[in-house]
Amino acid sequence: LEFRRVLFRSDAYALVKLAPDDLRQEIWVVANNVTNHDNGIELSRGFSAVAARFLGFSPNFLGAVRADVEVSNAIHRQLPVITAAPHSHAALDIQAVARKLM
Repeated sequence: LEFRRVLFRSDAYALVKLAPDDLRQEIWVVANNVTNHDNGIELSRGFSAVAARFLGFSPNFLGAVRADVEVSNAIHRQLPVITAAPHSHAALDIQAVARKLM
């Protein structure tokens, strides 16, 4: 779990750092492949604290997508998880994130 946290923060930080200043307030965080929503919130808070300290702003938390074997199954079938397994945890989480964007 700690390794995933480091990767999440490193990848996200690098992407956010490259974003133009005028777009940074439009950045939202979606924690992916987390054990539960609380874990996603925890990861997001940690990332937001690092961004605030070093980049001068805190991205907002949009949601979390739980780890789900159905994602691997969907990839193997070359289908989106919301098509291959619409009632899976990951598909439901993705739909919840999408609803927030509408």
